[in-house]
Amino acid sequence: MNNEKINNKIVVCNYVGTYVNALTRGKEYEVLVEDEEKQQVKIVGDNHRARWFRRSLFLPAGNNVTIMVSWEFDNEIIDSSEKSLEHIELTVTFSNQQNQLLSSTRPLS
Repeated sequence: MNNEKINNKIVVCNYVGTYVNALTRGKEYEVLVEDEEKQQVKIVGDNHRARWFRRSLFLPAGNNVTIMVSWEFDNEIIDSSEKSLEHIELTVTFSNQQNQLLSSTRPLS
């Protein structure tokens, strides 16, 4: 194909889309070939298969992709029944060392 070029450059997955078995958000991949016209890159995925992916799923190497590292409940859940309206708070920790406090009330079922 005339629009293909060999890049041998590294990109970072920014969005997995429907490729949960092939890509990991925040992981670096080597571009084997890039098709500029179709805006696709050929990459060996986590499943060890080379395939074409949309270029928009990736960022150039060196970009930081923030991912969730962990989460924890900030308070004890007292009423675990389905009809509980108990107020629950939890803290989510991200790879950029930032924390986000989330607050929720379970809806009536």
